[in-house]
Amino acid sequence: MRKKDGELVPRNQKPTPDFSPRNNIWKYNTGAGYSAKDKIAFKHPAIFPEQLAEDHILTWTEPGDIVLDPLNGAGTTTKMALLNDRRFIGIDILQDYCDIAEERIEIAKGTLKAREQKLVNE
Repeated sequence: MRKKDGELVPRNQKPTPDFSPRNNIWKYNTGAGYSAKDKIAFKHPAIFPEQLAEDHILTWTEPGDIVLDPLNGAGTTTKMALLNDRRFIGIDILQDYCDIAEERIEIAKGTLKAREQKLVNE
């Protein structure tokens, strides 16, 4: 913690033993039906759970920020960035994976349009 002038506030912290529970462990269900909502994502052999990507995006960025994923794969990070009002750059060496990511982005755009329409109708 810091004071208003930026100076660090000293704190007493017990050392953490090598084999003890940590306070920053996030648990997620993974696999079919849990990791992604769109079936096309499972064309990639190792998809990243959407909730994990979203939690990190919301934790470390603000709306309008740019999220970079240099190993974009199936596009989970870029999809969740879009759905959370972040700009994104996704890079992958394999065109097949880029195609999957692009299709997931299009699906996400449809989700955003449906959200907007729902807001207009309320």
